[in-house]
Amino acid sequence: MRKCSKFTDLAGPEVLRSKLATLVREARTQTVVLSGPAGSGKKTWAGALAAAWLCSAPTQAGACGVCPACHYYAAETHPDYIELLPEAAGKSVPIDQIRKRVHAEVDLRPQIGQRRVWVLDGDGLLESGQNALLKVLEEPPPHARFILVVSDIGSLLPTLVSRAVNVSLPRLRADELEQVLEKAGVADLEARKLAITFARGLPGVALELAGGDTYPELRMQLLDWLRAFPTHGLAEALTEDYTFFENHRAELATVFMFLQSLVRDLAVLQSSRVVNLLMHPDLSADLQAMNKRNPLLPAQASRVIHILNEAEYRLQGNANFEMTICRMLLLIREEYINARSNRRSLSR
Repeated sequence: MRKCSKFTDLAGPEVLRSKLATLVREARTQTVVLSGPAGSGKKTWAGALAAAWLCSAPTQAGACGVCPACHYYAAETHPDYIELLPEAAGKSVPIDQIRKRVHAEVDLRPQIGQRRVWVLDGDGLLESGQNALLKVLEEPPPHARFILVVSDIGSLLPTLVSRAVNVSLPRLRADELEQVLEKAGVADLEARKLAITFARGLPGVALELAGGDTYPELRMQLLDWLRAFPTHGLAEALTEDYTFFENHRAELATVFMFLQSLVRDLAVLQSSRVVNLLMHPDLSADLQAMNKRNPLLPAQASRVIHILNEAEYRLQGNANFEMTICRMLLLIREEYINARSNRRSLSR
């Protein structure tokens, strides 16, 4: 079953709900681009907009949820709702699917209600696919509605964007993320706090971080790694430490996020020792002990964060994984070696 969400069911600013409700009422709006980073909830909002367009009696709140069209949509059997998604993660939407499901079907009259709705993954549309879609968007039949969800609107052709209304999804406030987690049934207060701290305003990320023990366990593994790494020799750095990152290759974005924030907290404690300023206040005792054993000056910690940022950026650009991680480890190791050298010089 698919949830037939109203706009009012979803966390976000009132101006967003109002704008989408207006688009549903306006007959001239036939194509909408919902843009936002991964985890921003754009697919959820796209579903709510599609449901409202298909609904027999939509209101300012969105789909009514009780009409036959809403029941068909919730049951995933609505004949006038079409999704075009990549066949696998990282793949594109096949152009033949655009020809078969859009070009060949766009003139078919709705079987229920007054509209047919296509939802397309804009991130999966190559230029050829966008050009094929553009031919339909230039003069769509009155009953046709299109929703494109995309992480970066800059990846779409300007000619395609010019024929759509762009709705950019904002990042949520902490209280809005709290509402999302509460509705999802996340009862653990520590899990909720951790998720809100590191979600960067993205509800999908918050739900992922709060879902189960995976991320709290990963955070503790990274704390243990950061505690041990300064004592590792060159051979360990290029073998055991490299293997640690290779084993977490599927969740590197979260690994970098936690590591950057942990090093940041080490610098905060080194300069001010104000626990309230920490992103990991529950780990303050561990972090203080790490600062006593292998302290980094704030400037050195800042360079370590820069090294982590640079490695993450390189990997996002498809740089060689082994070379990038090994370079990162060597550079971080060098900062710790310099820190120890500085301490010895001061103690003489």
